[in-house]
Amino acid sequence: MTENTQITRRIIGKVVSDKMEKTRTILITYFKKGPTGKKKKLTTKLLIDDQQSVSKLNQLVEAESCRPISKRKAYRLLKVIES
Repeated sequence: MTENTQITRRIIGKVVSDKMEKTRTILITYFKKGPTGKKKKLTTKLLIDDQQSVSKLNQLVEAESCRPISKRKAYRLLKVIES
């Protein structure tokens, strides 16, 4: 028998907007090597689902991937790392 094992992707980011109900916008920063070998700093904004509204602005949070909740929201809040 085969098991349905889901691969969840965990990300860490900083909350940059908490203006929506039950939704937070987080900023993820990562580095990528360019064609000349220099490191480039890149950022991505993602929407995460926060049902209890526990995260606030400028907090570091951890989220994991889940099924799509809306058009742009496919991550769920796991925990607040630091205030």
